[in-house]
Amino acid sequence: MTLPEKLAQAENLLTEHSHIEKKTSLTRFVKSLNTALDNFLKNCEPEIYRATPEYVELTALFDLHENRTILTKQWFDRKANLVKISFARMPTKTQKQNLAVELVRNNHANLIIDELKITPKQRLKNLLGELANLNVEDATEKITAMKAADFKDFCEANDIAIEKTKRGAVDKRKTLPNALKKVDNLRDYMKM
Repeated sequence: MTLPEKLAQAENLLTEHSHIEKKTSLTRFVKSLNTALDNFLKNCEPEIYRATPEYVELTALFDLHENRTILTKQWFDRKANLVKISFARMPTKTQKQNLAVELVRNNHANLIIDELKITPKQRLKNLLGELANLNVEDATEKITAMKAADFKDFCEANDIAIEKTKRGAVDKRKTLPNALKKVDNLRDYMKM
């Protein structure tokens, strides 16, 4: 007899004779069966969600190198709050997989997939527009707070002239005026 057949037979028995589970001689068996079914459901349900295309795509996007600038601890905390999970530090691979299961289970996965599918280049172009909406001091502060690699990506995505040091690295101090000029040009264009 297969597991579904056994479960159906037990369901029929308990439906027809509901008093049987309250018998003193069977309470230990009913309790252990109840515990076993709870454990079965607890371990089986995540495996069902791991077989969905949303789970596969979400975990792939979590591991995608281009998304490294977005997938910060704060980003994971915001998404984990949707499903009442919290992380003490940057989540491990297993924690990310468990988060993906919970996001799929609670129907949040598709929105997050759409958010992560926006290309990094498009995201950097959107950042230029966001900077144009800020005042000069805030835009300057946000640009100077960027890490060197992120600043280089930002400049390349928005066709900003990059000044280099003698060693070939991005000279952030000399490139900053070019970035601010691009932001000012966009700000002026938006005012028209």
